[in-house]
Amino acid sequence: MRYLNRRTIYILSVALALFFAGYTLPTVENVRDRITDEYFKHKGFLFDLQRASLSFRRSAGEKEVGELLEDMGLRAESIYRSESGVEVRMRNVHWRRIPDLIFRLERSFRLESFSAVDNTGKGIFEVRIVLR
Repeated sequence: MRYLNRRTIYILSVALALFFAGYTLPTVENVRDRITDEYFKHKGFLFDLQRASLSFRRSAGEKEVGELLEDMGLRAESIYRSESGVEVRMRNVHWRRIPDLIFRLERSFRLESFSAVDNTGKGIFEVRIVLR
């Protein structure tokens, strides 16, 4: 039985390494390109988010918050200014109204604190909000 000589083993090893490198390098480049694209999409999104959040928000006042709640058809039990900002308390807020309420408040003002408690188990909440 004839054994492979050292030169043949080196040639086969180099050929196998070149084949492996040729097969994996385009895949690595594609992955790198996809990661770079996702990174720049993320950075663009963060830039747009920062720019958009600055353009919509205004300082919260009792009158502005009251008007916003009236436009939504909600009745506030109390709206008053405190050290932490404008505090709003509401009763009997249906669970379906809460996501829209949060969306509109975050779009218009800076939401410091939000608490919704359902003591009935029926989806009717007591809501406390602090805005700045």
